Amino acid sequence: MRIRYGEQIASDEVHDYLDALHNVPALIRGDGEWFTEANIATDLAHYDKRWLQELGSDLRKSLMTTLDEARSGPTTD
Repeated sequence: MRIRYGEQIASDEVHDYLDALHNVPALIRGDGEWFTEANIATDLAHYDKRWLQELGSDLRKSLMTTLDEARSGPTTD
């Protein structure tokens, strides 16, 4: 979405974003003992810690906030 709306995204950020998300499908499938919610949250929080304070994006969103919103389900606004 950010690229579509014209934001420039550093390759380091893209790498960290994909690194944070690549284990989520395995967690959802329940593959292996390593794929715990705590381990996934650690990966997502690592992205947030590095990138949320960076300037240059009006559309960057916390991965931890996104996870919390997904867990809580749809809102009834």
